[in-house]
Amino acid sequence: MRKLTILPYFSAIVLLSLAGLLNPFGIQLLWQSALPATAGGQSGLLWLQYYIPRGTVPNRKSENLARSSIWIVVAAILTCVYVVVLGAGITLHR
Repeated sequence: MRKLTILPYFSAIVLLSLAGLLNPFGIQLLWQSALPATAGGQSGLLWLQYYIPRGTVPNRKSENLARSSIWIVVAAILTCVYVVVLGAGITLHR
């Protein structure tokens, strides 16, 4: 259960922090707003492991999750688009 919650938590913090670094308002906004909001907003992933009792047995047999190189490439492309386009901000008017 920890693998399924801790890795996405820290990867979300890293991804959104990278996007926040491109913010035109500067690094101060990253430290004061983006990083705390990201860590707090994703904290449910860390708390999830405490809501499921330790002795819980699944109703069906668990299946292995296989890695798909196609999904990894798609995720990497979307991550780059997210960081470059949305990290710098979108101007709605001039």
